[in-house]
Amino acid sequence: MQDRYAGDIGDYGKLGLLRIFEREGFSIGVNWYKTQPLASETYEDGSFKHQDGRHRIPVNISDCDPELAARLSDIFEGRHRYGRSIRALEYEALIPGAVYYSEDMSAAERDMWHKKAMLALSGCRLVFLDPDNGMEVSSVGYHSAKISKYVLYEEAADYIRTGEQSLVIYNHRPRKKEAAYFEELRSKFQTMTEFQDKKMWAVTFPKSSVRDYIIIAANEEHAETIERALSVMRNSKWHEKRVCRIRQLSGGDIDLINT
Repeated sequence: MQDRYAGDIGDYGKLGLLRIFEREGFSIGVNWYKTQPLASETYEDGSFKHQDGRHRIPVNISDCDPELAARLSDIFEGRHRYGRSIRALEYEALIPGAVYYSEDMSAAERDMWHKKAMLALSGCRLVFLDPDNGMEVSSVGYHSAKISKYVLYEEAADYIRTGEQSLVIYNHRPRKKEAAYFEELRSKFQTMTEFQDKKMWAVTFPKSSVRDYIIIAANEEHAETIERALSVMRNSKWHEKRVCRIRQLSGGDIDLINT
């Protein structure tokens, strides 16, 4: 996550989802996986080569969560006292009671950064990991500067190992057929013992740019709460207006839930 993305349509979907989880009883922790722009992302004058974060919240879907839409729009337009920034998102307390970890990712001291994140979020029952790109991929090595844009599978597993922390993880959709993409993602998680018996879902927000949020339940009690929250979303304007799609990833077939 970078400051330049704050308040866009991506934030609308992910914060809308987390707000529903909070209302269903989860204490929420957010690890922004905050990064500074890489040298390869900017020109010599500091401007960005790609205008990510340019998509504002469309008026026709603002009634999915009107309060959230209005407050994010102020941030997007730079009208907030902290401008367009992660700090502004935190200041607005858009998720009641949430705990945030917003230290910059340090590639050189990543292990320590991760341990500090886990300590800061240790009291939260649902932890959201918000990297620029998503789960690690084989094409980006651990010593590459770009690895800061990814969650390592071992990092995700550390939260699940606690037995009391479920996960929501942002994952950028690659250019693959949807069925193959979800099957590959599920298979990668299931190669690790920590995830093999865990219930998993995906919530997709297809507006402007496809964004997927992978949800992993730490235990059966959490799974029941997650299912209640997803049922709320499925029976709301988020689903009615086709702003989101919900899938079951664990078990046998990967299926859309009540399409």
